[in-house]
Amino acid sequence: MMLRSNLKLCLAACLLVAIAVPAVAQEWAGRGRASGTVRDEDGNAVVGARVQVYLRNPDNGPEGLLTDEKGRFNFGGLAGGAWTVLIDAEGYKPSQGQMNVTQFGSTKSAAIIMVRDPQFAITTGDRLLDAGDYAGARRDYNEAMKGLDAIGQARLRSRVGDTYVEEGDLEAAQREYQQALEYLDPTEQAAVRIKLGNAHQRQGNYAAARAEFERASTSLEGEGKVVVLTEIAKGYYAEGNVDQAIATLKQAVEMAPENIEAIQVLADLLTRQGKEAEAAEVLAKLPEGAKLPTDMVLNIGIRLYNEGDTEKALEYFERAVAESPDNGEGYYYRGLCLLGTGNNDGARADFEKLLEIDPDNGHRTEVEEFLEFLNQ
Repeated sequence: MMLRSNLKLCLAACLLVAIAVPAVAQEWAGRGRASGTVRDEDGNAVVGARVQVYLRNPDNGPEGLLTDEKGRFNFGGLAGGAWTVLIDAEGYKPSQGQMNVTQFGSTKSAAIIMVRDPQFAITTGDRLLDAGDYAGARRDYNEAMKGLDAIGQARLRSRVGDTYVEEGDLEAAQREYQQALEYLDPTEQAAVRIKLGNAHQRQGNYAAARAEFERASTSLEGEGKVVVLTEIAKGYYAEGNVDQAIATLKQAVEMAPENIEAIQVLADLLTRQGKEAEAAEVLAKLPEGAKLPTDMVLNIGIRLYNEGDTEKALEYFERAVAESPDNGEGYYYRGLCLLGTGNNDGARADFEKLLEIDPDNGHRTEVEEFLEFLNQ
């Protein structure tokens, strides 16, 4: 009898538990409704926003849903009370609020405004900039500015300027960079001034470029200052002031003796001036394993070739081919040198290699004539 009695009690307890669980799970259920419309700051419907509502705790409520094509949501079967509403949509800051739901009358529909998330727009803008969609990047940057303070807006203006540079609209880029400068600290200003200087330099306005580079240099040291000095030197050279360009580059190399670009540009200018020995001394400062740009190697070789020093020129063309075997120019000029020294087999091999890797090169007609002669 005792065993049967205990079994009845156990079954009764299990039955109570089975009945109690659904009752807790459906505590939020009732006859009330909660509805609303989600829009952005411009009044446009936010489609596909995820809406969740719960009563007192996040586990006490129906499954979430997505807003429709008009930004609307509608929950039915809710108990009366103060319901928490959570809304999350890509590109917007999460929104949270409350709605008072009644079961004995209509609940006022909510009008919810979502605020755009500037960081999301910046991230998508950066992605578009990298992909070459400059107008799209600009659109997202300008959108992000609406939610930023003056400093944040200035930083984005610098990126907007970058999009114009990529499109070749240097005047528009300069306007954006100038507007950005007003709100940035000296260190950030320096970076923008370098961009502004580069835009002026590309226009051939070397004096204006130099002025911006010099302003930037006051806030820079070390490698940053060397970069600016190198750009200033390039401007001097473009103006025809070669001596000042060389003097500026020497200052840069002295300041940073392992800066590869400064060494390379200085060596190139010295070579162009016929100062081979001095250029060699400068190149000796290159870190082990560092290579000269192929264009620079070719230019040195071409100058020597035009001056009649075929043997020395050949050394540079050999170097160009060894370091950049996919660059057809090296084969062309080496072929000319070999042809000039009577090495017809070597010249033929180089001209054939040029046509193989770059069949549409600008020397094609000439090279085909050479090969016709060599194959006779």
